[in-house]
Amino acid sequence: MAVPRCNRELIAMNKRTESINLESPLGDSTSSHLETARKQAPPNWLRLMVCAITMFLIWTQLLPRLEKFEAIRTFIERMQEQGINPSAVYYTEHPASHDWERSIRERIARNPNSFWSIRE
Repeated sequence: MAVPRCNRELIAMNKRTESINLESPLGDSTSSHLETARKQAPPNWLRLMVCAITMFLIWTQLLPRLEKFEAIRTFIERMQEQGINPSAVYYTEHPASHDWERSIRERIARNPNSFWSIRE
């Protein structure tokens, strides 16, 4: 039984690609190049520690210093005058949150396709 011409060409092409040796610019094979890169990467625990220390420094050093800026200080004072704790602002704690929710529900009722078709 003869193999159709297109299948013979595919078989020949597969044989040619199997014999190709993937080389990196340095002359080593791609798989060994990737293995070397993996060995040189820092371990996951070290990445986690660096991330945790960075977050700690931002939280304890950078954010408290931001309070010294006039715009942020004014914002915090305005929030405190309204009785809102600026360190724990959630939309549900805001006095107007019920009005916002009612407004959004009315808009969804008028136009069901608004807000990416949110459904309860």
